[in-house]
Amino acid sequence: MSEPVIRKGKVVAGAAVGSVSSAGAKALKIPVQMAETEDVRVYDLLTSSGEDTNPSIGDTVFFLESGAARKSVVATRDQIPPTVQPGEKEIYSHTATAKLARHKFKANGKHFIAVQGGSDLGTQLGNLLSALVSLDTALTALASSLATGTLGSMSAGGTALGTAMASITTAINSAQTGIASVLDTTA
Repeated sequence: MSEPVIRKGKVVAGAAVGSVSSAGAKALKIPVQMAETEDVRVYDLLTSSGEDTNPSIGDTVFFLESGAARKSVVATRDQIPPTVQPGEKEIYSHTATAKLARHKFKANGKHFIAVQGGSDLGTQLGNLLSALVSLDTALTALASSLATGTLGSMSAGGTALGTAMASITTAINSAQTGIASVLDTTA
C-alpha cells in the first residue's frame, strides 16, 4: 500500500451530503479543483467531533489521498486573514470575504460573541437589561398605584395606570426587538 499523500485544492461548488460507508455513515461531499492538474474531484469532508462545517466556494482545502478508493478532505481554510492571538480560538460563519456570526474564546479566559452586522451580543444584552429595568420600574409604579388605590380610570389619559401600562408596553417591545436582533430560533 502506498503512503498517503496530502494535496491542495479549492472548493468550486456547493457540497452535498452523501454516504461514506456501506453502514450508511454520512459526510459532506465537496467538489474540489486540484491545484496541480485543475481537474475537479469530489472528496469527503472529515471534521472534528462536535463541529459541523461546510466550506464556502473558493475556500482552500487540504486533502488526503490514501489510495484510489479513499479520498478525504482533512482541513479547510477560508480567504479571511486570521486575527486571533496566541492561545485564542474563534468559531465563525462566513461569506467568501467576511466573518458573520462569531464566537471568540480569548486567551484571558473571557469570550466575545458577535452577530451579523457587527453588533456584539454584549451590547444587545445590555439593551435588553435596560429594557427589563424599565419594565421593573413600570411594574413597581403599577404595584404602588394598586396598593394606594390611586389608579384613577383605566384610560391612558395621563393616569397612573395608563402611564405604567405605556411604560410596560414600551419595555416589552424593546426587549423583544433586542432579543430578536441577536438570536435565531432555528437550528
